Amino acid sequence: MTETIIVALIVLWSVWVTFRRFFPATVAKQQKNLATFLALKGWMGVSKWLEPAISGGDCDSGCSRCPSRCATPNPEPEEQVVRWQH
Repeated sequence: MTETIIVALIVLWSVWVTFRRFFPATVAKQQKNLATFLALKGWMGVSKWLEPAISGGDCDSGCSRCPSRCATPNPEPEEQVVRWQH
């Protein structure tokens, strides 16, 4: 039973991290909704803790909207010759 709970917690944490990485706007919106709901119920401490951080809108904010607008293209890496030793 304990192993099942531990595995379930690890899987849930992995899903949460994956969602935050690939869908940051959706997660922030749902997190804000939950924080607002908890604030209305009187749980102010938990509500403030859950409130999503406001990003500055820069290229590393994770909004996934700026690769074409503000990100500078990375220079192509130099090709390196692989030398096999006998």
